[in-house]
Amino acid sequence: MAEAPLPVPTLRTSVVCEDWETQFIRYYVSQLVGNFAENVASFRAELVVMVADQGNYANTIESEVNLTSVIDNR
Repeated sequence: MAEAPLPVPTLRTSVVCEDWETQFIRYYVSQLVGNFAENVASFRAELVVMVADQGNYANTIESEVNLTSVIDNR
């Protein structure tokens, strides 16, 4: 955000405000969040590798990711 800030117009009307918020979401939020289910699946795949090396701690993290995945599906 600091490298490429959006111009900040005078937010005097709801239309200008909504336009700025839409641009903010498009340029900053969407890029960071992306596809939530895809990110969880990718992280889960990485955990499979970690489980063999980390033992019970990795299993705890994996169970938390699994819970997040279930919440997303609802």
